[in-house]
Amino acid sequence: MDCLSLYQAGLKHLIESAIPDPELESSLFLAVLLDVPRSSVLLNLLPCSPEIIACFNSCISRRCLHEPFAYIIGSQEFWSLDFIVTPDVLIPRPETELIIEHVLKWRDPNTFNDTVLDCGTGSGILAVTLATIFKKASFTAIDISEKALAIAFENSCKHVVDQRISFLQADFMQQLPLSEPFDIIVANPPYVDATTFPNLQKDVTCFEPHLALDGKGDGFVIIDHLLRTLGRHLKHGGHLFMEIGFDQQQRVEDVLRSLSFYGQYRIINDYAGMPRMVHAVKQ
Repeated sequence: MDCLSLYQAGLKHLIESAIPDPELESSLFLAVLLDVPRSSVLLNLLPCSPEIIACFNSCISRRCLHEPFAYIIGSQEFWSLDFIVTPDVLIPRPETELIIEHVLKWRDPNTFNDTVLDCGTGSGILAVTLATIFKKASFTAIDISEKALAIAFENSCKHVVDQRISFLQADFMQQLPLSEPFDIIVANPPYVDATTFPNLQKDVTCFEPHLALDGKGDGFVIIDHLLRTLGRHLKHGGHLFMEIGFDQQQRVEDVLRSLSFYGQYRIINDYAGMPRMVHAVKQ
């Protein structure tokens, strides 16, 4: 069977299983397995090896059960970097890149040589990406999940920044074992209302770790706690950048107004125009 025939067979199964973007995914699976650019996959009329055919069919079968594409191939792109992902970590989302963009607006990669805390690092996308940009800075990445920290460490080694990131297993809902305050804190905490889980895509509810999604209660418990406690881990003049739920802007602003240690704050919309990030500065 040649690539085009294999692609068409995979496409048929993906369509039957109502998988979004079936043409893209069928061709991407082949591109990954053949280690060639996607643009050249359908031009390859040579027969595929039995091993490639078996691997491709396995990938398609798993995807038809709605297992996320990133878990099947074991990686996901973020900020043009390739990150290892497994079901132990949340799959990186494009909107989280907003944090990187706005840190860059406030700090010069050529001169920033201070400290950054990544609170709830997951696969390590924020700490690792920032470490590749800010080559003089040092980082601490915390997560409650030992398995997630192992993935984050793998990613730090993959991108050769492991010497500048300290990984720490800790529950950020408890007092953090941190001795020195930081210049910057970044965080992408869980903020999904648990009652809405049945309404989420099957890809998310059946495969991604609920620990990294469940914001407790109505989805605001963890955000509220972090807004109230992370300030003590910031230096005066330090910056907090934290992703929030699109429906949490008013509650975030209410909490920040009640706190005395943030001198200024703002809510930043994503490219879809939805409130997506809070940026607060400690006075």
